Amino acid sequence: MAKIKSDCGILRKNLRRFRKEKNMRQKDVVAKLELQGIHLGRTTYTKLEAGTFNFSESLIFALAKIFNVDPHDFLRDFDTQK
Repeated sequence: MAKIKSDCGILRKNLRRFRKEKNMRQKDVVAKLELQGIHLGRTTYTKLEAGTFNFSESLIFALAKIFNVDPHDFLRDFDTQK
C-alpha cells in the first residue's frame, strides 16, 4: 500500500473542506471509514487534517466515497480555480 505525503497542504486542506461541506464531524468520518473496513482513530484523523500523518491510497479512495468526490479532487487547488 503506497503512502502519499501531504507536505504540500492541498490534501489536508481539501479533506477539511469536504468534511465541512458535508457538515460532518471528524468522529462521523472515522465511523464511516470503519464501515468501509478502515480502522483509524479520531486522533489519527486529526493528524491527517493537520498534515502530520500521511495518506494511503486506500484511505483517499475511501474518503472520496464518503464525500462523494473524485479521488483526484483531493489534489486540486480549488483556491486558484476561478
